[in-house]
Amino acid sequence: YRLLAAVYEFTHKESIQALASAVERGVSVKIVRHCKGSYHTRVKRDDIVKDESGNIVKDWIPDDTTEAAKKAIDAVGFQSLKYARVWQHDTFIERKHSAGIMHNKFIILVLNGKP
Repeated sequence: YRLLAAVYEFTHKESIQALASAVERGVSVKIVRHCKGSYHTRVKRDDIVKDESGNIVKDWIPDDTTEAAKKAIDAVGFQSLKYARVWQHDTFIERKHSAGIMHNKFIILVLNGKP
């Protein structure tokens, strides 16, 4: 089995837990998720921060939808550190660079290579 999903406001605790449980059972889960925000110039004591090369340092600040989803994703508990790592590092594809809001919301179950 594989699960492929595209999500926007990914904060529904039961849905997140169900997908996380699938990961813990060894199911391959890939989730494309909304991950928008904007870059803000870093300021320290009213001065613009620059790196060693003199470039202005900017921090990425997530929008409210992205921040809420991140908190919900991070709240999932796992029995195994192995699957917690898979959940955090191999499951999500963060859609940061696109025009507009990601309106597609779906889950596809793939069995023997076929949806």
